[in-house]
Amino acid sequence: MYDNKWIAHGRMSEENKINLLCFSYPGGSASNFATWKKLIDSRINLLPILYPERELRKNDPMEENFELFVDDFINENKELFSVPYAFFGYCGGAVLAYEISAKVKKVYDREPIAGFIASSESPEYLKGSILEFPAEGTREDVIEYLLRLEMFDEAIVKNKVFLDYYIPMLRADCNMLATYQYRSHERMSCDFDIWYGKEDKNIHREKIEKWRECTNGNVKIEEMAGGHFFVDIEKQCICEMINQKLLEVQ
Repeated sequence: MYDNKWIAHGRMSEENKINLLCFSYPGGSASNFATWKKLIDSRINLLPILYPERELRKNDPMEENFELFVDDFINENKELFSVPYAFFGYCGGAVLAYEISAKVKKVYDREPIAGFIASSESPEYLKGSILEFPAEGTREDVIEYLLRLEMFDEAIVKNKVFLDYYIPMLRADCNMLATYQYRSHERMSCDFDIWYGKEDKNIHREKIEKWRECTNGNVKIEEMAGGHFFVDIEKQCICEMINQKLLEVQ
């Protein structure tokens, strides 16, 4: 079931009637959701999305542009939308998840039953707020960028082995996201639950509020303890909220 290159570290059953598609942040991977298998209700299929250029797909090149990524994903994963589905999108992954859902709504007339968004301003601000990565910068520029995100300890960020592995992957993600051209879509009807870190210096509440223009459903925005990568700390709480929402709306 769903045995393809796009899904890794998941948990699924053919008896389940809900698919939860999880999109990581730029530079992240499906493995970020591996621990969610113990937290997401067993009645929900957990489907972490594996981007190109990492893990088992390390030899697959990243798509050249955002629209090609969306089209390739939809064309190769039509079966994921054959049952009610929801998305969890983290940082730039939230915009990917939203645009994929908007395209699925247009092509297959299937929209998500719920959207879950973390550390992301609304799509129209993607280029200005998330893509600060120095795509053509020096190694020192990248180290400064990573330290500013407060994602890794300084000793790790300055480790050559880590940088040799991580920089190409992050650069590929950001270059793809940099081609994104915002355009409004027909509003969805599902609810959006949105979380952001209280200490996150990379996003602004008023720009998060603009997600309300993407759906006619209820939009709940909640501030959490932590910074841009607060989800690692609050994952149990977040998974409990996802479980409650999905099992209510199925």
